[in-house]
Amino acid sequence: MKKLISAATSLAMAASMASTVVPFATGAAATKSFEIRPFNGASTTVSADAIAADAVTVPVGIYLVEDTADTDSISVQMTVSSADGDPSAVSFASIKPATANYFSEATPFTGADGKTYNVTNLPGFSGAFSTTSRGDRFSLTGTQACADDVNYDPSKADPKITWKTDYAFASSTWIKGNDGYAWAGQASDSFPIMVVEVTFAKGAKAGTYSLDFCDYPSDSSNADIRSCMIESPSVDGRKMTTAKGNLILGDSLKITVGDAGTPQPATQAPQPATQAPQPATQAPQPATQAPQPATQGGGDVVDIGKNPSSTPAATWELGEALDTFIVDTGHATGKPGETVLVSAYAQSGGIDVAQMVSRLNDRDLPTGFTVTGSGDGVSWAANEKDLSRQGEFDYIDCLEGGDPIKLNDSEPVVEYNVKIPTGIQNGKYEFSLSRFTVATDGKHAYEAKILPGYIEVTGGTVTPTPTQAQPTQAQPTPTNGGQQATNEQTPAATWEKGDNLDTFIVKSGSATGKPGETVLLSAYAESGGIDVAQMVSRLNDRDLPGGFAVVGTGDGVSWAAGEKDLSRQGEFDYIDCLEGGDPIKLNDAEPVVEYQVKIPGNATGGDYTYSLSRFTVATDGKHAYEAKIVPGVITVDAPTATDAPTPTEAQPTQAQPTQAQPTPTGGGSTLTPVYGDVNEDGKVNIADVVILSKWMNDASSYNLTEQGKLNADCCDEKKGAEINSNDADAIIQSIVSLVKLPTTKDQLKEF
Repeated sequence: MKKLISAATSLAMAASMASTVVPFATGAAATKSFEIRPFNGASTTVSADAIAADAVTVPVGIYLVEDTADTDSISVQMTVSSADGDPSAVSFASIKPATANYFSEATPFTGADGKTYNVTNLPGFSGAFSTTSRGDRFSLTGTQACADDVNYDPSKADPKITWKTDYAFASSTWIKGNDGYAWAGQASDSFPIMVVEVTFAKGAKAGTYSLDFCDYPSDSSNADIRSCMIESPSVDGRKMTTAKGNLILGDSLKITVGDAGTPQPATQAPQPATQAPQPATQAPQPATQAPQPATQGGGDVVDIGKNPSSTPAATWELGEALDTFIVDTGHATGKPGETVLVSAYAQSGGIDVAQMVSRLNDRDLPTGFTVTGSGDGVSWAANEKDLSRQGEFDYIDCLEGGDPIKLNDSEPVVEYNVKIPTGIQNGKYEFSLSRFTVATDGKHAYEAKILPGYIEVTGGTVTPTPTQAQPTQAQPTPTNGGQQATNEQTPAATWEKGDNLDTFIVKSGSATGKPGETVLLSAYAESGGIDVAQMVSRLNDRDLPGGFAVVGTGDGVSWAAGEKDLSRQGEFDYIDCLEGGDPIKLNDAEPVVEYQVKIPGNATGGDYTYSLSRFTVATDGKHAYEAKIVPGVITVDAPTATDAPTPTEAQPTQAQPTQAQPTPTGGGSTLTPVYGDVNEDGKVNIADVVILSKWMNDASSYNLTEQGKLNADCCDEKKGAEINSNDADAIIQSIVSLVKLPTTKDQLKEF
């Protein structure tokens, strides 16, 4: 049974759901309970005739019963037993809420608002119903993992645990989101935490089968951690278990097979829809070849099942280019002031997709256009998987039951709402997604080939000012990858991107300075001696690590272009290189463009990588190309790691995504690492994973000390200089005794 999420990992994730930053409650006792019930009217009796004819599936739900929505995390497990039947003939399939097309036809449910919603995806206890452009759907809130297996022996991870089951096993873990949660129905148990499809094999022995909660100490180093557990600030110590008397496990659910009485046919689990969506009349055609596993480079994507909070989309490194996976940015038509829906379609070639990351921001649009939303907030191509906003990225977890899926290329892979500015001319305004990364498994991530899209504006009557976007159709049409390059007619801010020209290379430049100083970054070109008519460069604050700022453009000239002036147009710097109407050759020994950048006053010493976000070069009036841009480095000369203040602003979050905080490796630190003890409380447990994950997502959310960094850097350790998601995975796996700290990446277990 192929699963990217193992039972051990699911248990580890359950513990990681606890957040120690929430203060302990000191008040009255509270109780909550778990219950196993038939789901959606399923029968608990399987007739002799039915089991003799075929396998029978009975869907059951595990429910949370609580009076107040104040649960922080959930861990729950279930197995099967029978005194007179054969439990080895029973298998489980765990179904996570929000799973698309769980029902073959729209099924009515009542939401928390009292309205009836007809959905095809599976509702759960935490979330909300909504009506979208495609009909009603349920959206899950919180982070959840579900797992199932033919048996489970936790002693393989922790030898001191004596409990095990030789029969079907299912588990689920859930963490509340940053904004809390609300019940999807009118009570906490209106909908289940998860659904388990209990399948009895054809000819299974007659008898009474019992679906039982698994309740045992699941961490030999911490007696408070149990397999079925809730964490809530409503109780002292936050943990609710049967041992503490504040968690009640409901009675086992009995299913009778081969009942000699009056049998009732078992309710079958919802069947998948019998007809796939019909392709659009002009849907993108699939690519002919699937990608091969990357042998070098590529973003090292951590399996979402290991620790989802440790792999924020905003920290994914760029993977290798995958030109056979194509994303068409999409197009729309609207009037000035209107908001249009732009639908991007993929040509995925039928490859298996585990995770996706998309980005479209205001800066990717013509000047004045703005992104106001993400459609219905789902990827229709990925079976209505939710989009999760992480920084400036939209992240999509495509796993179903731990497995990657195939996309439906006839449906949009991602959608964006874009508002057209008022007072704008008619015309086609071209733009493009600035990022689309696709992971095929837990090891390989690729950059899709992105095709530009456009928004066609109709009904515009007012001539725009120079700061507004100019329509691309109003400019002379390029014949080969670029467009007319005359300063009067084609302001830099509206240039369409041309074809890539990898033989024209621009090095972003490097500089060294102290916190609070302004440094000069000089970019140099390797132009190959081609004739250059015009150039457009862009470096803005958003292209720099957090807290760094562009404060000027050197002397305001391009020395490489014979001291031609830079002309600021919107967010671009435009250089007219013509002499007597003719293009010129650049002097590659001189800077092609320079920028003054101020280092934030509280920056920690280290190397901060950045890159120009645009360099377009026109060779004549008809051809414009995109140069190959090489990243640069700003080296901050600051006190040693032991003396430097903890940074709250400057973090290399852009070009060095896996290094959430550059810390110098030198400096003579005398600190001794206690590997895994991120919060320095003398223990290594899930609280350390939670804090590390929060810090990697947002360094300002937790004051991680130099000792804490040293302790956190426990996988391929570099004395606190390189902390990434591998360290979080290492701590999790050490907790369940899969590895010992410190460890290396190749020793981490894959699931």
